[in-house]
Amino acid sequence: MEAEQLTAQWLAQEPPVSVAPVPTVVVEPQVTIPPELLETLTPPDPGWFTQPVATILASFIALGAAIIAWRGVKRQINAAAGNLARQIDAEAKKEDLALKRQALIDGIAALTEARQLLLSRRYLPRKTHDDWSVFVKQLDLNLQRRNEVSAQLIALHLQESRRLFGEVNTPLITAAGNYDSATQFDERLAVYDAAQEAAIDQLEADVANARNNLQSHPEATKRWTLSLPFGVEVVRAGRIRPKG
Repeated sequence: MEAEQLTAQWLAQEPPVSVAPVPTVVVEPQVTIPPELLETLTPPDPGWFTQPVATILASFIALGAAIIAWRGVKRQINAAAGNLARQIDAEAKKEDLALKRQALIDGIAALTEARQLLLSRRYLPRKTHDDWSVFVKQLDLNLQRRNEVSAQLIALHLQESRRLFGEVNTPLITAAGNYDSATQFDERLAVYDAAQEAAIDQLEADVANARNNLQSHPEATKRWTLSLPFGVEVVRAGRIRPKG
């Protein structure tokens, strides 16, 4: 009975009213921006500095860096070539000085030996024929030594030394020949001594000139390297000077 009453009550209720959804409208506030502020917010006009111009400038910068690098390498090559040339020249001057010193030593030795032979000649008239034969052989050997020295002087282009060294032969042969008295021999020996002294003086002068040429050789150089952007290195050469 109660169930029937509940059913009758439920059926007697009014059906629910359906409500259509209302769309939501969002109203954005209107903001007015001053022109001064708007100019600050707007990116500036690039003007002439556009992308193509920037590319061209970057190309010029790269080209300039390449030129600087090329000049640095060229300077370094020139400096190395100059140092090598000076080193070769110094070695050549050292060798030239050594050869001239050796020629001086050999020349003095040959001329000194010749004078000793002349002094022994003074007493030969009182000796045997065999002694004279020995003297002549020794004089021939000395002549060979002097000819070797003359060849050295020719190879070294020492013309004046070669001339004076050759002029020793005449007074040497004259003093080695026959003489009438000791006074005559002493006079001939004095002529030989003057010729010998002139030859030795010229040889010593040639050695001194070679030594001066070596001492006047350009000073060694030292290079400083300065690193720059883009992998560029600038090389500068300077002379090394002793302290004090």
